[in-house]
Amino acid sequence: VHPPLPGVHDDVHLRLVGDDGRPAHRRDGETLAYASAARGSRSGGINAIPGLLPEEQGYDPETNWTYELSGRLAAAEGRLHAMATVFYIDWDNAQITGFSNTPGVGNLITLNTGGVTTRGLELSIDFALPRGLELGFDYAYADPRFRAGSDDLGSTRFCGLSATSTTSSFCVVGPARGATTGSAPLVPYVDGNRLQRTPSHSWRVTLSAPAVAVGDGWELSGRIEGYGQ
Repeated sequence: VHPPLPGVHDDVHLRLVGDDGRPAHRRDGETLAYASAARGSRSGGINAIPGLLPEEQGYDPETNWTYELSGRLAAAEGRLHAMATVFYIDWDNAQITGFSNTPGVGNLITLNTGGVTTRGLELSIDFALPRGLELGFDYAYADPRFRAGSDDLGSTRFCGLSATSTTSSFCVVGPARGATTGSAPLVPYVDGNRLQRTPSHSWRVTLSAPAVAVGDGWELSGRIEGYGQ
């Protein structure tokens, strides 16, 4: 359901299964349900930019737990197939990108913040229509938000904070609750904020026609697809 991110690996993976090794619940070969918990991690690293402040030259590992509850259904004599999954992901010490606070350096670097939680849902339905047509519908919902205690050190300059400026007209600020960079006594807070460039809803509808022989080894098929966010 969730492809692994580059550099991320599962340290622990637990799945509820029956005595025969199959998923936790199965009935008549038509209904399947399972629950799983998986732990992943991404290693820390360095920001290879000359002249950075010592506290910006490296960043720490992040870890996450992903919990899923999923069900699959086959009905209508095999013409209908449906799958639904709800999930919750909890990142700790999340790695984010922001601007350096080193004087004279305007590069983007990787920093750590408190964490991120994501609640979501995925739904997929496929239905076989007469004459070999197939209708499909996919929907996904996700709500990734920063956990309480998350500072955005990379937005310090954007929020107008410095050693002599301790107020911001458009950022929530306060004393650092984790690692600090630069000389600003206050840092931006992002507790509860949604992550940028992450759509809440996405969907896709498809209608496919079977291949038809048109002679000399050629086949013609058709597919109509619509999607949105």
